Amino acid sequence: KGVIINNISSPHHFELLKKAIKDKMSDLIVLGYLPKNQDLELPERHLGLVPVSESSELKAYSQKLVELMEKYIDIEQVIEISQVESENLLKNNLAIKSTIKNIKIGLASDQAFNFYYQINLDLLKAAGAKIVEFSPLTDSRLPEVDAVYLGGGFPESFLQELAANREFKSDFKEKVKQGLPAYAECGGLMYFCRQVKDFEGKEFQMLDLLPAEIEMTSKLQEMGYREVEASADNLLFKKGEKARGHVFHYSRISKIDQKVKRSYNYRKKEEGYSSLDNILASYIHLHFASNLQIVKNYLEKALIYKKSRGA
Repeated sequence: KGVIINNISSPHHFELLKKAIKDKMSDLIVLGYLPKNQDLELPERHLGLVPVSESSELKAYSQKLVELMEKYIDIEQVIEISQVESENLLKNNLAIKSTIKNIKIGLASDQAFNFYYQINLDLLKAAGAKIVEFSPLTDSRLPEVDAVYLGGGFPESFLQELAANREFKSDFKEKVKQGLPAYAECGGLMYFCRQVKDFEGKEFQMLDLLPAEIEMTSKLQEMGYREVEASADNLLFKKGEKARGHVFHYSRISKIDQKVKRSYNYRKKEEGYSSLDNILASYIHLHFASNLQIVKNYLEKALIYKKSRGA
């Protein structure tokens, strides 16, 4: 619908790019731009940006960004476009909500796991799900939920703590083996594997829900936007369904049992790992708004599990 251009050197630079965009994509609205500004540089760490929860300069950064946006971007038009898209998404999810009721989704949320598309959580809630947060770092048991979602983050910075929390790992693993739907992305994938080897080569035992081993590397393994297509029915997809997302990771799978199913493809790669029908783990951070069927499929699996327990 619209685009905002970043790192603009001058108004003339903006006009040149705006014309080039309109010549190629006449329906795309150019909403404005952000100029080059050193004050907008975000701090980084070895695997990317420092999380919001750890940034002490966020308030000053946000204020500067607001000032520039008000000056250079057509905010009213951004809101107008966003409202139309949000209304469409909400209507679709209200249709799902009529069949999905009282579903609790457990969300890993702590220093190790905190990378999520906010829209994913908003869509789950709009469809009638309640988000229940838990911490693989500090909790002793998984809360009573109907499905779990483990996103990315920095588990490699907390491998010792994650490995040492045996009580939680045992409880989590037992519930998943009893049928609890479990979806994991990137850092969550690492936690689902048998073990993770850190930068120094030390090995830490994880959940062992996937018979695979992970090792940290100093080299970026993959980065960019991706579109996946399901090659088989799985926790989130029916065969043939597609969705988009992104990948960014320095770790890699060093060993994996050949019996592990790969349930979707992208760029001639097989991904979407499953050792049980109720498990799906991947390096790709999926954007649920790219295919709302993901939300429906996931919550339907959660509802089946809920009913199987007589809840």
